[in-house]
Amino acid sequence: MIAGIKYDGDKLMYNLVPMQAQEEVVKVLTHGAKKYAPDNWKQVPDLQDRYYSAALRHLEAHRAGERYDIDSGLPHLAHVACCMLFKLQDDIDGQNEKVRNEGQSSIQSAAKAAIGEFSDSLHEGGAEVRGEQLDERNFRRLSEGEGQLIEALLSASFGRD
Repeated sequence: MIAGIKYDGDKLMYNLVPMQAQEEVVKVLTHGAKKYAPDNWKQVPDLQDRYYSAALRHLEAHRAGERYDIDSGLPHLAHVACCMLFKLQDDIDGQNEKVRNEGQSSIQSAAKAAIGEFSDSLHEGGAEVRGEQLDERNFRRLSEGEGQLIEALLSASFGRD
């Protein structure tokens, strides 16, 4: 008999997440969704500080010997895990947003620089597009779409008509 092969050695091992603990966390999430609204936590102002404080309150209650939260009846440690997951996701989302903004900003900067160079070269007597020398008088000889794009870019970037 031939044994099956599956190349998954480098993949994430979700089977390592303790299922009973995960279920307790999901119970807390379900309680919160019913009490407030699904994903309400994403709208909480000062999320990082507020959930840090909430996690510490639950952790302190657990340290003091109180195993279950009075409001939900669920383990304080499951509440701590939820608070930390919220903070982690918010941090990940914030980093992703920062990277997106930085990337968008650098693309916009590069586009403005390229448009500026093109505009300057038109003013200075010509620019080369697809091997053709162009100046302000004859850049409309480009295909209609290219000419309209250049015209729109010049207008939007430099207030030209």
